[in-house]
Amino acid sequence: MMWNRVKGSLNVKLLLMIAMMNLFSVVLTESCCQRPMYAYKDGDAVPPECVSVTCTEATIYADGSRGYQGVHSYLFRATKISSLTLIGNVTLFYMDVLKEVVHKGPGPALTLRYANLGEDTFKSLKTIKVDDVTIYCNGSNKLIEIEGKLLDDVLHRLYKVGNKTLEACKLLTTTQPSVPVATQEACVPNSNLQKAVENVEKECSSNDLALYITSLSSGILLILLIASIVFSVQMYRKLRLNQNRIFTIEAPSGIQTADESAPEAQKDRKMAGVDFPIRERKSLP
Repeated sequence: MMWNRVKGSLNVKLLLMIAMMNLFSVVLTESCCQRPMYAYKDGDAVPPECVSVTCTEATIYADGSRGYQGVHSYLFRATKISSLTLIGNVTLFYMDVLKEVVHKGPGPALTLRYANLGEDTFKSLKTIKVDDVTIYCNGSNKLIEIEGKLLDDVLHRLYKVGNKTLEACKLLTTTQPSVPVATQEACVPNSNLQKAVENVEKECSSNDLALYITSLSSGILLILLIASIVFSVQMYRKLRLNQNRIFTIEAPSGIQTADESAPEAQKDRKMAGVDFPIRERKSLP
């Protein structure tokens, strides 16, 4: 009886240990690597916790790497990666089971420069996710950067998924009208852009004509004002000149000389009965 109890207790403990190990392996499998991986000609640098996982959220950078090393083996079994840069690898790289690329940086999600890839690479790739697709919409930033030659099938698969990601750019450009279109719609009820532009051109031309007429009228009025001022000044000068001439002509008629006034003075004295002889002045010897 005692042995049966001990045996049953051991069986329960063993089952619990197996369940814990399975749970731990599931958690470990579903977790993603959080540190970057590097590969060069001299060797690879892969964090220990990333050796057995198939998912990574950090960058993978390989420059001139050789096959059957850490990065080469990881990409062979990887199902989800972050940004990848692969430059001039000597041995063929295979990414046949890769399903998803999740990129969180501003640069390209995939950079392939003179990369040697197997013919089945990217055959399982479904999506390329980015945090902000708008940075790739105007063409200044590339979602996928390729330099060198790739197999046609590999290139077709890769661009097919990339174009699917960039389809969001078309949606953004149609739902967010530009500023000129919004301005035209605010001025003109018609949604036809061509008609709106024609109406604006007509309005602008009529405004230009009104401005021209106003400017011409203002110029004519200014000329008339200057002419009237000049005419008034000339008339004022002529009037002053005529007044001066009249004053010059009338002033001498009221002035008499001494010889002309003397007989009349004598005549006036005789008429009054008083005669004052006028003595002649004698000159001194």
